[in-house]
Amino acid sequence: VFNTVKGSQHSLKTRFYHVQNNFLETTDKNSLSDLLFGEYKYHGSLGRKTSLTGGLSATWSSTTASLYGNHRSFNMAIYLQGDYNPFPRVNLSAGVRMEHYQLDDEKEYSLPVFRAGLNYRVMDFTYLRASFGQGYRFPAIAEKYTTTSLATLNIFPNPALLSEKGWSGEAGLKQGIRLGSWNGYVDVAGFWTEYHEMIEFTFGIYKPDTVDVPTTDHIGFKALNVGNSRITGFDISLLGEGKVGGLPLSLVTGYTFTNPLDLNTADSLSSRTYLKYRFRHSAKADAELDIGRLTVGAALVLYSRMENIDEVFLDPVFGELILPGFRNYWQRINKGYAVWDLRILYDLSNNLNLSLIVKNLLNKEYMLRPGNIQAPRNVALRLNLSW
Repeated sequence: VFNTVKGSQHSLKTRFYHVQNNFLETTDKNSLSDLLFGEYKYHGSLGRKTSLTGGLSATWSSTTASLYGNHRSFNMAIYLQGDYNPFPRVNLSAGVRMEHYQLDDEKEYSLPVFRAGLNYRVMDFTYLRASFGQGYRFPAIAEKYTTTSLATLNIFPNPALLSEKGWSGEAGLKQGIRLGSWNGYVDVAGFWTEYHEMIEFTFGIYKPDTVDVPTTDHIGFKALNVGNSRITGFDISLLGEGKVGGLPLSLVTGYTFTNPLDLNTADSLSSRTYLKYRFRHSAKADAELDIGRLTVGAALVLYSRMENIDEVFLDPVFGELILPGFRNYWQRINKGYAVWDLRILYDLSNNLNLSLIVKNLLNKEYMLRPGNIQAPRNVALRLNLSW
């Protein structure tokens, strides 16, 4: 980082990352990859009310893998953003970014993507904000070229996969609050996101044209451009600190509602229009109480039932071939879930503490994806020494 006498800043970041994965029982999942990253960034002012941030970044990677072959990629981006304060309580920002991407011999340039934002301090503890941003995502190597199988499940490559693009907007209000000894804030925001050529792993029968009758070897997942989708919703957060019975207590809570729609379906009232593997309602809460040298905390995560999954898993014939017993299990367990975590920390001295951490306290059985049962109760005892 270099700072000039006029207040401008120049920074240069570089990184080299090497990863090698070797499996003892099988070699078909071994991989070797190298990544080289560099970024130059400039930040400076134009007068008293305007600042500029711009830069250039580049990433080169080389991958040798049994799962998806040997590939090289190069990504380069140039960006510029300006921030403007026309009044003491108002901040405006706008930016643009352009990317070049090359995978092996394929080259692609993103459309210029723009972003803009507004932040307005209405009163001392009241803030309004709004933002809009475009996005562009090139397919990952794993999405285009992975070929593997696990038991009866197969993953098929899709070299013809197209880039994903879209936009998102948000409007929100942040309000500071004070009630007696309690201080905190409430944040309410609504969001709207549109995707085009959205990429999702989709279950189906993918047989070559040379095969007339499909077999289980042709059944599995492939990354596809599923078309257009829209995700709308809102979230509410409450953060606060205060005292209960003279003891300090901190509280963080949040609730999110999403309406993830597949715009390619005709009937918007059918559950089939919901994007797969998503929850409509989710909530989180975390509370921590300080009792002298003892700190006690608890966290809760809530999710509603999953609205839609690949229908083949629920098919009485194909479903039993892929995941025997799953259909009845899913009908029984897909009713939403609540998971509690607990942590207790005791300071033995200024630089020594003992902590007890319990994940999934009530040993809740739940599943986020077909065949992906989450971890049962886990208890860990940890001794921390710092100096």
